[in-house]
Amino acid sequence: SFHRNYFLLLKILPKIPIDTIRRLQYVLELTAWQCAILGVAMVGWALFDVHGDVPALLETASSYSLTDMGYLVWTGLFTTAAVLWGETKVMQTVSGTQAGIIFSTEPLFATGFAALLLHETVGITDVAGAALIMAGCILVVLQGGKEEAAGGTSA
Repeated sequence: SFHRNYFLLLKILPKIPIDTIRRLQYVLELTAWQCAILGVAMVGWALFDVHGDVPALLETASSYSLTDMGYLVWTGLFTTAAVLWGETKVMQTVSGTQAGIIFSTEPLFATGFAALLLHETVGITDVAGAALIMAGCILVVLQGGKEEAAGGTSA
């Protein structure tokens, strides 16, 4: 799954030598792999969507305007690759519990920004989902505090 990559990163990143340049290279390599996997998944989904009809997929892709291609480049570079790079970079400095909480609240921020910037309506199911996410985060934090008090780790 999507978040499985980040839990694997939490195991890999602390083992990297402190050398900053090497860490940066490693983060870039991990980001490139994540983008490649996402790209393969997107092509697979597109093929599934056209029932495996490759000529139909190519015809659709060739009908995109330069503006459409600009949107795709923006989405690929900034809202996917740059965000993945930032998330991977931050993974070096936070515990597993903190990372889990950060990624669990991602839908809350997406909903909030959509409501604020795009004037999307937030329904009762959205509020209920947000409440469940926050309840889960609070439980994780409380459980982590109990483990630390008992001498364990919360990560």
